[in-house]
Amino acid sequence: METFDTIRTVLAVRRFKDTPIPEPIVRQIVEAGRLTASGGNSQPWHFIVVRDKETLRRLGQLARTGSYIPQAPLAIVFFAAFTWYERRASHPLINIRRFRDSSFSGSAVTNAIAGAGLMVALVYIPVLANAVFSMNASGSALLLVRLMLGIPVGALLGGWLAHQMRSYRFVAALGLVLAAIGFVMLSGWNEGSLKPHLIGPLTLADGELFLTGLGLGIEIAPVSAALLDAVGEAERGSGASFLIVMRLIGMLVGFSLVAGFGLWEFHRATAHLLPPLPGLNPNFAAQFALYTLKVKQAIFDQYHLIFRATAIALLVGAAVAAATLRPLARPRWQ
Repeated sequence: METFDTIRTVLAVRRFKDTPIPEPIVRQIVEAGRLTASGGNSQPWHFIVVRDKETLRRLGQLARTGSYIPQAPLAIVFFAAFTWYERRASHPLINIRRFRDSSFSGSAVTNAIAGAGLMVALVYIPVLANAVFSMNASGSALLLVRLMLGIPVGALLGGWLAHQMRSYRFVAALGLVLAAIGFVMLSGWNEGSLKPHLIGPLTLADGELFLTGLGLGIEIAPVSAALLDAVGEAERGSGASFLIVMRLIGMLVGFSLVAGFGLWEFHRATAHLLPPLPGLNPNFAAQFALYTLKVKQAIFDQYHLIFRATAIALLVGAAVAAATLRPLARPRWQ
């Protein structure tokens, strides 16, 4: 069987026989896990083979989606081996003990929150443009460009401000507060929000989008520099990589939480709406127009909720940055 066919037709089993697994097969399974790709072939993991029925039952209770685990005659638990290994390695990829440093952990959390805010903007602004403002793909992309233009400008401005003010925490918090204000403004959008002009051909919406991107850009330099200063010269490379990982985690986890909550609220708000049936109702046109209006309003309410939730998250990130990012030592600026 071809490798792709094997991947495409894989079957996830949730019910197991009570037949014991021979020791050679168990060792082969563990060996397959050990040989999984790892950076530099470091294989930073350990496996525990669990056979005891009571232990399997308790593992099934701990795992939210693992109710089937107690049925299995054997479970291979891949636990926090990476952390265990990194704590003991002579040359760890990430020094886990760095998390005891408030500047390091605060930078990581702040960067994750900023990543979540960026992801919400990247996904929902084009979708909003298409679903509510009836823009095509090009128009939706051009609307997002307003926000994206603010990010590099903010990144340069944030580095310059941090240098001039000799402060990481203030500049990082300022950027996240500006981004939060931008999201609050976006949460007030309605069908006519793209029309009011600000200066010449620039609309008020252009300014709101640019402000949001500007804030998300301003936090990049001070947060990155704070973490890199915390790890020191010897770990700059791994520290920079860790910043990227934390931003990606924030983009994935934070966006999923906000989007999931918004969709749940949308379904709750539209559960009672029933589309009128044509041909059976003499007032179909009027009722369908009313139905469409209510659905569109529910869509707006969903986006308003998501943008407000994102603004709150960014304010939390600003508070974390202000409380944890360590002031710079003066020699850094000489």
